[in-house]
Amino acid sequence: MKNFILVFLLVFTSIILVGGELTLFFGNPHSHTSYSDGTGFPEEAYSYAKGVPNLDFLAITDHAYYFVQDLPDGRDKLAATIEAARQASSADFLALAGFEWTATGTGHINVYGTSDWTDRVKSDLWHLYDWIIERNAVGQFNHPVRIFGDNFKDFQYSPKADLHMNLIEVGNGNWWENDTIVDEMFEAYLQALGKGWHLGATLGQDNHKPNWGGANDSRTAVYARELTEEAILEAFINRRTYATEDKDILIHFSTEEAFMGDIVYDTDQVNLCISIKDTADDPLEIVRVYSLEGLFAEFLVDGNECVLELAVDIRTGFQYFFIYARGKDGEEAVSSPIWIQRSHPIHLHNPSAYPESVKP
Repeated sequence: MKNFILVFLLVFTSIILVGGELTLFFGNPHSHTSYSDGTGFPEEAYSYAKGVPNLDFLAITDHAYYFVQDLPDGRDKLAATIEAARQASSADFLALAGFEWTATGTGHINVYGTSDWTDRVKSDLWHLYDWIIERNAVGQFNHPVRIFGDNFKDFQYSPKADLHMNLIEVGNGNWWENDTIVDEMFEAYLQALGKGWHLGATLGQDNHKPNWGGANDSRTAVYARELTEEAILEAFINRRTYATEDKDILIHFSTEEAFMGDIVYDTDQVNLCISIKDTADDPLEIVRVYSLEGLFAEFLVDGNECVLELAVDIRTGFQYFFIYARGKDGEEAVSSPIWIQRSHPIHLHNPSAYPESVKP
């Protein structure tokens, strides 16, 4: 535990600091149709999702290796999904189209913001990173659990790819129980951040049945300027996201100058401002702050609203903080970090002194 100053309020106050110009949207960034191994067509998926309560956007991300075979009418499957998304989008619902790259032994990655696609036959992991970089696209590490591979070569760090691999699922699943944030994915999140990746936390339902976005209450929350493809992808790039099993929980995380997902440079102290609110009948139980070193602080909560302010000294050249919250019903939420680091391109991640190793 580090030294900090704590201010805890049991009455939720409207602290609109950094990020006050943004609007919070809830959606599902990961789903499938019969264009790969799911059911139904993109048009059906978007139409269904429009009727799901508290779901502002749906991304269809079919497996790209199925795209080798065109549709019976000769259209490319990604192109057809993009057109379906364009027609389904409206002022109060955004339909997104992407694809999922899958490689046995490595893992799965969603790609957003392209008009073409690649698959595991054309691209291994390193070629995929280059492909995403060349197209200025957005990448997401999907369901990082060992059943799908070695978690992207154990999240071997690539500074260039880090600029475009902007998201990671800390939860995934379309079962009705809604227990989608699991320990293995959470530990993978910590591992990736510890390797140096700058990643926003997401949660995808990964629907393969005709319940797109409506399988449970799990959502990805996104702070964006507006509900358009450009604005949501911009928010993805800036990591303004949190993953939640509770479709109503509101999390605001900032410092005096930065918002969730931002990087703060060359400062020796920050004030972490945390505001969390749920519905009146859904009380919170615990709030945790995590850092590069692991669990940084923990607070028990009795009520559905709280505000925390922590003044933190920064003693290393690379640090981050993110928020974990759990309700009394067991539903969890995980925020994207705020990073504090030196503007120098070389960072010492885990500085330690071992006097016994120092030679005279």
